[in-house]
Amino acid sequence: MADMHRADAAPNPVPQTINRLDYRPPDWLVPTVRLTFRLGLAATAVDAVLQVVRNGDHDRPLLLDRDGVEWRDVTVDGVAAQALTHAASYEVAITGDQATIRFTTDLRIARFCPSVK
Repeated sequence: MADMHRADAAPNPVPQTINRLDYRPPDWLVPTVRLTFRLGLAATAVDAVLQVVRNGDHDRPLLLDRDGVEWRDVTVDGVAAQALTHAASYEVAITGDQATIRFTTDLRIARFCPSVK
């Protein structure tokens, strides 16, 4: 999520050039995303359901951008799972070639609109 509404937001980083020869197809495809929003005064809860499919023959985990939000209640195919937290991404281990990932995150309104407490 862009912090374009924040007065103290850091400037946008300089875009990096990606040459066609450097391109690598994604490890995982996400053909279906379902989001449910529960609006609140101080925060909005977002329940996400992602259908993911392994793209090719590899054993790499699913990596999803964090963008500053925290996940909770993570499941993989209905079983509680732990998403490893990296600086810029979440890592989810998936053993099969496809899976259903579910998680919830809370978007704090004050993060995007500092005047709202």
